[in-house]
Amino acid sequence: MYLRVKEGKIVVTAPFWASDKQINGFIDKHAEWIQKKLLDKNIFLKDGDTITILGNPFQISFTENLIDIEDHQIWIPNDQKIFQAFLIERTKKYLYSRFQELSSQMQISGIKLKFGFYKTKWGSYHPKTNCIRLNMNLIFTDKECIDAILIHELCHVRFQNHQKEFYQEVEKWMPSYRKAVRRLRTYSIPKIK
Repeated sequence: MYLRVKEGKIVVTAPFWASDKQINGFIDKHAEWIQKKLLDKNIFLKDGDTITILGNPFQISFTENLIDIEDHQIWIPNDQKIFQAFLIERTKKYLYSRFQELSSQMQISGIKLKFGFYKTKWGSYHPKTNCIRLNMNLIFTDKECIDAILIHELCHVRFQNHQKEFYQEVEKWMPSYRKAVRRLRTYSIPKIK
């Protein structure tokens, strides 16, 4: 089998006799490489492009100094740092709210949530600081993928490693976890030059 990332999508070339299970296993085996390729992929936005934020489409229009959002239109300067600050401001309320809901359902308390833009990880749990760091690029995916990462990291509060019990706990809270993670690998991250 052969694997590549092309235009933000995973492309697998496999023999005709390969089963879906074998192909998915091959993809899972190379998950780290795929994630790195997708997160490193520079898909630079152009004026008029449409991006998806928390499942909603928005058209980007570059402007000199105005930052505004209205009727699925975003006006923003052509600057990556301003774009990232804008994204955090507009989406952190949803992410905090969803984090609180899941923490409460899972009966986990006292965990801090921090945001960043990372190249090689969607999220991480740091036991020493009792903090989950969430990659803000998740907002370009869908809400189920965001839940998958939040649940994954919250399960690390109880299970430090990726042992069998860890995945049983994850799938207890989200039976569609593996499907969401596979879908997560198909998303690309838009950037501004």
